[in-house]
Amino acid sequence: MLTPEEKQRIEDEERQRLEEERYRAQVRRDLLAPTSPSAPPTQTDASTRPTPAKSHIGRNVLLFVLVVIMKRLI
Repeated sequence: MLTPEEKQRIEDEERQRLEEERYRAQVRRDLLAPTSPSAPPTQTDASTRPTPAKSHIGRNVLLFVLVVIMKRLI
């Protein structure tokens, strides 16, 4: 015989399993559905490359640090 706590735990696990199955089914539907031409482009490796604005910020920070170091040395 199961205790009420064990029954509750089993029901919770079953509920979670059903939610996971629903999520997987939704992902499968999304993957199999034809993409519309207005769909946003997927991220590629280009998104990991720094943009010109980011590279300018990095360069400016580096220059600032070098100026501070040089002033302390002088």
